Amino acid sequence: MKTNGGVIFIAVLLSVVGVNAQTPDISRLKTEQITLSGNASKARARPWILVETESKQLKPVGFQPGSRSDSLPSSGVNDAASAALNVGEVQLVPGEKRRYYISYPAISIAGDNRWLKLEVTPDRRGLGYLKDMGAMKWEEVDRMPDLPLKRIVQGVSISINYGVKRVGPEEFVVKALAGHVYALEVQDERTDRRFIFRIDAIETNGDCHVSWKRIPLKK
Repeated sequence: MKTNGGVIFIAVLLSVVGVNAQTPDISRLKTEQITLSGNASKARARPWILVETESKQLKPVGFQPGSRSDSLPSSGVNDAASAALNVGEVQLVPGEKRRYYISYPAISIAGDNRWLKLEVTPDRRGLGYLKDMGAMKWEEVDRMPDLPLKRIVQGVSISINYGVKRVGPEEFVVKALAGHVYALEVQDERTDRRFIFRIDAIETNGDCHVSWKRIPLKK
């Protein structure tokens, strides 16, 4: 009976260790800082760029239909691509650039500019989600929540129902509140990035002081 109890204890211990191995210790992650300008009319009021990606595409060089006389010696990708395109040499060139970023101030409602919005360019090219986790200190943040990613869209909707103002899309637009912690994820076929950030202070001119951490992906 004691042996069985010992086996069960070890199994539970291994299970806990396995869970902890998959959950990063957020307190140990590097903390970065950024200040977002509260005045959108100023030249320095730039978006907070989260990640930029760039695709690569094959481009023919020295196009000669039906000719192989200018082809290079066999070189793996170039040779196979040349045969498929019926051209000579090809090379990898930069393709579409994609940028995920936070706009602040994103909108103004009756003089209230303190809103954050998750955006991507080109439009509708990626998934994302931005969530207000509530008022917290960094030492209280112990996990990265699972976020229901949605296709990122442009535009903002504002509605008032029984005196309650709602700004959306709620999965991409949140109120900037000092002392609040936010979870964020962006994803497409090129990248998958997760972040947690905290608004440490908002000055009277609207400038927003943010501390943030990049959260590793689950293994």
